[in-house]
Amino acid sequence: MCGRVIRTSPVEVLRQMFDLVSVADDLCDRYNLAPSEAIPVIRHPRHLEMLRWGLRMPDTRMAGINARVESLTKTIYRDKFRDNRCLVVVDGFYEWRSLGGKKFPYLIACRGNAPMVMAGIYDSTDGCAIITAPSQGVVATLHDRMPVVLPPDSFAAWLDPSVKDARPILAKATADGLTCYPVSFAVNSVRNDEPKLIERVSDPVAELPKGKTLALF
Repeated sequence: MCGRVIRTSPVEVLRQMFDLVSVADDLCDRYNLAPSEAIPVIRHPRHLEMLRWGLRMPDTRMAGINARVESLTKTIYRDKFRDNRCLVVVDGFYEWRSLGGKKFPYLIACRGNAPMVMAGIYDSTDGCAIITAPSQGVVATLHDRMPVVLPPDSFAAWLDPSVKDARPILAKATADGLTCYPVSFAVNSVRNDEPKLIERVSDPVAELPKGKTLALF
């Protein structure tokens, strides 16, 4: 599951990283970007644009914000996975972990504050979804699902329309280089969107009742 992300990298960093020739005018810093809002993607090399986070789904009860790797061969995703792949360019995502009857938010980001590039697909309505897979590494301590984070040597192939079977690309994704730390409960509300949301807070284990201990990592 991935339902909230941050976007903080300077535009110049993105220009250099992706050799960009165009950047969306409405690209801005976001500390609590939620589904249905505009999220930065690259679907054509060297062009960063904003798409709606969420595919147009036949069943309105389906959010369309995530697509499981196990479901990409289903009719609803198959053509998009083959022909409409994109890079979702963010700087991290939030996940919640249950501890002692409470859910504590964490920020997962790349070490060194590097941009995080997730595998995505898009549709004809300019909506997109983030592909998720079983969690690995530090993310597995928080949740059983995580976004597919692509390494730089996979970017070109993921965007290449001549590559019709992208499953080997997904298989290269790992959680290496990711870190996580607890953040404020203020992130629970999408109305909050400010830098303090990504600041580290005290270890949530300290919030557990006396006598209960749980190793985080």
